[in-house]
Amino acid sequence: MLFSLVALILSLATAYWNIARLDENLSVVIRGEQLANRIGKDGLAPQGGETDLLFVNSGNRPVGILSVRIFFLTGGNTKDCKGTQGEQRFTTTFKPIIVKADDIVATKIKIDGIESLNQPNGKAKFSPNAISQYLDAEAANKKELNVVSCLLVQLSTASTAFHSESAVISRFKIIGSEVFFNPTDSENEAKGGPQELYSHVGNIFQRHLGPDVDPSHR
Repeated sequence: MLFSLVALILSLATAYWNIARLDENLSVVIRGEQLANRIGKDGLAPQGGETDLLFVNSGNRPVGILSVRIFFLTGGNTKDCKGTQGEQRFTTTFKPIIVKADDIVATKIKIDGIESLNQPNGKAKFSPNAISQYLDAEAANKKELNVVSCLLVQLSTASTAFHSESAVISRFKIIGSEVFFNPTDSENEAKGGPQELYSHVGNIFQRHLGPDVDPSHR
């Protein structure tokens, strides 16, 4: 009797762990810089280079990656991309992909347009090294401009229909016409390690089908 009870408990625990438990965790490893030049006093001109992305799904459920955009932070808190989506975003050559559970997917991206509400298809033409972002008054008056290029990833999981998160691509300083790399503040960035985009542990009975509004996931 006792043996049967223990076997039943173990079977239920195994079933929960393998079927009902949701463990969602997606990270990204970034290789390749996204830099910009300063043109005039208030113009920023992204160079539009190619960046390698390695999406790492260490969870037990697939993750759909809907879009990847790039933006540049030039004022205020330029140390961390998280918690912001930038004022001017750039679309990329990225196409939606599915990253299976416990899997890794590699892809390449580069800027191919400027996100715009004034264009019929929502995307304006992008020309490398041409002004496509204007600095605010505070940034325009700085002789040394700290810039962070950021990756904005929009994704969907079994528990959250839509979630967006940002990660650092490059940190650099513009002095005149010269670009200098800044030391990184993150150990993961310094080692080129994974930056977490999404993490959630729950079960299949706790599904949230609307946009992710948890402030910790912004």
